[in-house]
Amino acid sequence: MGHKASLTAAFFLLNQWVWAQVFEVNAYGYDRCIEINNGMARVVIDPNAGGRILAYSVDGKNIIHEDPQQNGWTWTGTNTPPNKHLAGGRFDIGPVKFRLSNRLHWYGPWDYETTGNHKVKLTSQQDTTNGVLIERTITLADTGTRLTITQKIINLSGGKKRFAHWSRTFVKGGGIAIMQINPYSKYPKGYAIYGENRTVYFNPDEEDNIQASNGLLIVKGPFSRKKIDMDLAVGKAGYFSTNDLYFTKTFKVFSDKVYGDITGANFSLWYNKDKMVEIEPIGPWEWIEPGKFISFSETWDLHEVKFPSPNNFDALKKYFEKY
Repeated sequence: MGHKASLTAAFFLLNQWVWAQVFEVNAYGYDRCIEINNGMARVVIDPNAGGRILAYSVDGKNIIHEDPQQNGWTWTGTNTPPNKHLAGGRFDIGPVKFRLSNRLHWYGPWDYETTGNHKVKLTSQQDTTNGVLIERTITLADTGTRLTITQKIINLSGGKKRFAHWSRTFVKGGGIAIMQINPYSKYPKGYAIYGENRTVYFNPDEEDNIQASNGLLIVKGPFSRKKIDMDLAVGKAGYFSTNDLYFTKTFKVFSDKVYGDITGANFSLWYNKDKMVEIEPIGPWEWIEPGKFISFSETWDLHEVKFPSPNNFDALKKYFEKY
């Protein structure tokens, strides 16, 4: 290898080393946030309140819902955040009916450690109410935008527990969601809608902002009852944001396992008017023996895509199939 080639290779390796580190930064009103940056994608994680992702961005454009009124907010044990829903890429445990209070891991501080050049492990406080400890490992690829999140639910109690992974990622509102309908869905139209007082409409009426076409479900914006449930056969959801980003989540689904939501769904989508959209892969409802754990992983990708017309089905389908 020549001198010039050696310098080029050394510069490349140095550049990768510089970008692949994990930094503690001041961000969103907090003195101690974690940044992972590979030169293309930037991830900011908040261990101060909820162990959540505050930024997942490309070229300065963030897909995650932000609320400046919440910047720097921390939990005292009794207070609630401004505007109720604490922003960020959130993760939880479920089902709600069988989980007691989630406030400790939802609002409380988390510990963290760097476990690789681009990997961070977050650990909750021990939740004695539910008898669990939660670990989240967040890994950014060396290049590109791929982000992998694995959540472990660890049973520290003396008896069996039954829980499920519940993703509650809040992204910027006003966008378009797209999913593939399960051709063998238990729901007549491939999806169900939650109504008031947890009423579930398994065969909902047609709506302008919900379109089922050629095996795809396209949600163009807010709809009448906020929340959709699906039993996906392919664990993939796409979301076009108005700031010209296309966000995808991929995850495993299991036809032979029990899902604990009232509808048996493995995916939910929640539109809070134009403010935010919640993209929610749901893991199977599994027994955890004392001292054991269950885990569930999501893979995120982010692409710069000009915001398409919600009525341009061909464009929406093209990006969903491409990414």
